[in-house]
Amino acid sequence: MVEHDAATPLLDVRGVTLQYKTREHLVTATYRVDFQVFKSDRYVLLGPSGCGKSTLLKAVGGCMTPVEGSIHLKGAAITKPGADRMMVFQEFDQLLPWKTVTENVIFALTSSGRQSGKAAEEKAMQYIEKVSLTKFANNYPHTLSGGMKQRVAIARGMAIGNPTSCSWTNRSQHWMRLLAARCRKRFCSCGTTPGSPSCLRCTRFRKR
Repeated sequence: MVEHDAATPLLDVRGVTLQYKTREHLVTATYRVDFQVFKSDRYVLLGPSGCGKSTLLKAVGGCMTPVEGSIHLKGAAITKPGADRMMVFQEFDQLLPWKTVTENVIFALTSSGRQSGKAAEEKAMQYIEKVSLTKFANNYPHTLSGGMKQRVAIARGMAIGNPTSCSWTNRSQHWMRLLAARCRKRFCSCGTTPGSPSCLRCTRFRKR
């Protein structure tokens, strides 16, 4: 067995753009992302829900093909899933897969007897907007990231008057800010897309 050169990246992601289609849109999940992971690295992709983290990991796993750029593992191009990679994905599968985002929220309102018809649709859209998913209102769950599915569930909970869901998302953002502040001295930035709070950031633990 040939020993891997420590100076050569185990994982080399160069200019990777990933896209997928919905019924109405062509979604660009990542745009020309670059990063390298070396032996013994602990590497983290940081960013808010829906910025492309899970999609990028699916491409590293060989489940998606970049429309631009390349992904190499130990010098070999990744073109399909392989036994040399183990992937664990965040999922939230408590949504009805045959219903759109809007229909999932409406269903919670109608099945609970709280509202129906036009009133239910308007209330659903009100809470979908609150979780910043208006552009994905007509998407089905399988086209959403794990975090976006969670936000649909939060919208659904708020729509039927569940304060726990609202508290959960606020607490999540609060802990993410604290985590970023605490870890700032332990991370070094490898590549950041500037100018947007919804960017994907790639960071590496510094070796100690």
